[in-house]
Amino acid sequence: MRRVPWFGIVLVLAGCASSGGAAVFPEAGDPRAAIANAERQIAEAEAAGADSLAAQPLADARQNLADARSNLDNDRDERAALEARQAAADATYAREEARRVAAERARDAARRSLSQLPPNGGDR
Repeated sequence: MRRVPWFGIVLVLAGCASSGGAAVFPEAGDPRAAIANAERQIAEAEAAGADSLAAQPLADARQNLADARSNLDNDRDERAALEARQAAADATYAREEARRVAAERARDAARRSLSQLPPNGGDR
């Protein structure tokens, strides 16, 4: 009776091992589509002010995009797709970082304005 559970465990493990590495290492996808997506993400980050508010993450995105294009030119499509996906992720981070910094600056400006108001609404 003790052999039945072990046999089931071995059967499950053998099934997992035979599935290959696809689940662990998914395909990077179409490099041209990934590059186009990265370009869009970088443009959105620039529109959000990442050039000045999140310069380093945006620079990282641009470098990864350049690397992706270089890999595509050298027929390394898988690497190009991965670099482009990293560029898109960096650009998304840059965009959100720029938005966060802008929001903090607006909050600080509002607090300064509020602190300059007279107490209790002033004289009425």
